[in-house]
Amino acid sequence: MKSLLKCLRGLTRKQQQQVKFICSDMWKPYLKVIKKIFPQALNILDCFHIVKMLNKSIDEVRREEVKRLKENGYEPVLKNSKYCWLKNEENLTESQTKNLNDVLQYDLKTVRAYLLKESFQAFWQYSSPYWAQWFFKIMVYTHHAIKA
Repeated sequence: MKSLLKCLRGLTRKQQQQVKFICSDMWKPYLKVIKKIFPQALNILDCFHIVKMLNKSIDEVRREEVKRLKENGYEPVLKNSKYCWLKNEENLTESQTKNLNDVLQYDLKTVRAYLLKESFQAFWQYSSPYWAQWFFKIMVYTHHAIKA
């Protein structure tokens, strides 16, 4: 990290201002350095880390819902379903596919979070910044509605 910071600080002010785009992961030290040295640049987060964050969110929702359903005496419909929500559909085993299809019929927060993650895949197809931004705003709004 120190060598990266030293390298970036070695750029002249003019060179720093010419940087328009930066692609990084979501490691907080990277984000802080980028914001400090290139405040005018658009920081583009990589796809892998965004999907990782979406999967983490789904798993948190699933764990909370498993706990809530158990406390309220409902049948454990989410039991053994963790990887059904986290894997890409084409990587699911036959039993995971069946389990996922069975659980998708329920009106659960986990199902809504999963469907939100799946619909987010369309984001990567946009070539227009305007429509990508529009789509992203809709996704953020939907995410907040699901959490509520």
